[in-house]
Amino acid sequence: MLLTREQLEILTGYKQKSAQVRALRRMGVKHVIRPDGRPVVDDSVLRGENVSHEAPKWDAR
Repeated sequence: MLLTREQLEILTGYKQKSAQVRALRRMGVKHVIRPDGRPVVDDSVLRGENVSHEAPKWDAR
């Protein structure tokens, strides 16, 4: 599910689209920006469901 406008306002502390985008970037929250400039955040990102917990595969040479 996508966060609602109200949830984005609570998360970022801002109502203005550009301020929300800046706040999301500062917080490191993965998001996309719609053509109208409004950020879109999938709530699974906040729950950590899209986080990879795999260790990097370093190639010993």
